[in-house]
Amino acid sequence: MIEQKAALLAVYGVLLVVACILPFSLQLRAYKYPSAWTIDRVYGAALAVVGLALLAARPWPGLTSPLVLSIAFAAPLVFSGAGYAIGGLLALPLVAAATWWDASLRLDAARAAIFLVVGILAVALPRLLPRAEGAPPSPSLLAIFVLGVAAVSLTGFMGSPQGFGTVWHHWSVYVGSSQALLGGAIPFQDYPVQYGMGPTLVIAALCGQECWSGTYIVAAATNLLYLLAMAGSVVLLTRRLPIGLALVPLAAMACAILMWTGYPPDFKGPIATPSVDGLRFFPLATLLCFIIAAEERGFRLDAAGHALWLLGIVWSPEAAFYATIVWWPYLALRRAQDIGATSVTGVTIEVLRGAGVALAATVAAFAALATLFWVVYHQWPSIEGFTAYVRNPPGILPVNPTGPIWLALAAAGVVAVAQLRADARGIRVGFVSLIGLFAAGSYYLGRSHDNNVLNLLPFIVLALTAALGIGLKDVASGFVQVTLASLVALLATFGFESWNAAAQRGEAWNIGPSLFISDIRLVTAESSALVDQSLADPPKTPAPAPTADAAAALEWLRARGEGSPVWVSPSMFLPYGPPGPAWTGMNDVGAFALLPHDEVETFIRNGAQHLHRPGWILVDRTQTTPWPALFFTNYSITEQRDFGGYTAYRLAPK
Repeated sequence: MIEQKAALLAVYGVLLVVACILPFSLQLRAYKYPSAWTIDRVYGAALAVVGLALLAARPWPGLTSPLVLSIAFAAPLVFSGAGYAIGGLLALPLVAAATWWDASLRLDAARAAIFLVVGILAVALPRLLPRAEGAPPSPSLLAIFVLGVAAVSLTGFMGSPQGFGTVWHHWSVYVGSSQALLGGAIPFQDYPVQYGMGPTLVIAALCGQECWSGTYIVAAATNLLYLLAMAGSVVLLTRRLPIGLALVPLAAMACAILMWTGYPPDFKGPIATPSVDGLRFFPLATLLCFIIAAEERGFRLDAAGHALWLLGIVWSPEAAFYATIVWWPYLALRRAQDIGATSVTGVTIEVLRGAGVALAATVAAFAALATLFWVVYHQWPSIEGFTAYVRNPPGILPVNPTGPIWLALAAAGVVAVAQLRADARGIRVGFVSLIGLFAAGSYYLGRSHDNNVLNLLPFIVLALTAALGIGLKDVASGFVQVTLASLVALLATFGFESWNAAAQRGEAWNIGPSLFISDIRLVTAESSALVDQSLADPPKTPAPAPTADAAAALEWLRARGEGSPVWVSPSMFLPYGPPGPAWTGMNDVGAFALLPHDEVETFIRNGAQHLHRPGWILVDRTQTTPWPALFFTNYSITEQRDFGGYTAYRLAPK
């Protein structure tokens, strides 16, 4: 339950309020702010305190660790001044936590050489290419697009056991939701929708004989939109900088989206887990890019901004929060600056006015969506169903106080520092970059895993880039430059076991999902072996029943035309099958296993009463699980059949 994170939620709320209030407080020009030099030194002192604390709390690094090797990254900054080099050194302890999977990581000679060459070159690039013209927009975005297409097209890792299992598990959530919708189940009543109605509707529209190809298309398309929107924002923010300095954030953004979100301990690719990439974040990314383009190019087209905000509202509850917390405060800030509100009373009035407009617009938008839902289903959406995953984030974990969360906070701090000395336009750009980071950062609140911070790196890079574009003094500038360079160089620390395993199978250069979709049908012994191998690491006690037994059951059900069962096993996969009439909305154990059992039982009961159809569940008898009992409470067993270690039960609503 989210209540377990009350302290973290309180801290997040305070930081969010401060981030929102900061640009409005800068309207109060009667207050004399400290000098830029003083602010820079205070920020540097804060970095030093945090960095020393992290060094003391972590294992002492070896000579070939990324932390020690990256000291060389500060060397090119010496030519710019001691403050720049000091700022670069202060970045190192914070960035070092990015390799969370191995606290005592050591690089071999080849990886160390790659790491050093890439990092030093990235820091030195501004001196090598000093012309103040920014990165060329069209060639830069074309190159980024080509890299993005390659990243979402190459699917060889899906031929490895871990890659195969990861994709099947993470894509099942989207396919299961879409199939339930097409089968007649009512969202939020018969089943909760983890990632929102937007992805569910789009994927459902692309379903033909199966929904897996549609999921791949939507994931690939939204990843590319996400990549282009964030890269476009970087190009806009750095257009006044030296080309060498502008290219580093662009490279860091490409790495953040195409590499860091692909699970660095065993890199698979941005397409493997769509929920940490474009399918979750592209509405926010497009809104941020629109605002930054409007500011940098000097146009105002609020109708388009409202449309992008509505896209977020429709897409998912998370996207609705992201878009609302960015768009309406931005409009309120812009209005306060336009009318010249500089007194406490005037600024307060504008803040309250903006909050009122945002509240009214949001209520009106959700009321319209609820009305549309009633028109389609002749009932109002369930609030409990709509908020199921908001109230119960899957896999709640505590914050690691020595993890990479400090890098995110430092990035927020540096863009706040930049705002303090910026002009009106710079304050607005800094604000949307900062609040965009905090909005996306809500993703970290439930499952506070270190890797979730890495999935937020695109927004961290955007905040750092905005600060660089607005203008920083030497310590803060050195911190930003070394941080961005390190995010590129640290690719040398990634693991590529899944790709190596795929290469051994001769599948490293596969394009598209066709082989994966063939494998999840489980019609060959090799496909069943892939599942068994994916479950063997780490080993499970007791050992699961052989997947070949489940494959035999699935084939028997297909031959009888019974449709897909609910597959209850440690794999937590959604069985392959064509869309058809649904007998339950709770068709994917992996999507719902971490919800409270009483809520799961409620959804199962609702589906039994509304759909009132028979169906099958396929249960691994070697495992202890509550799922059969949750179904047996609302269904009667009318037939059962054993397949090795599995039992298939035919259920009919009571």
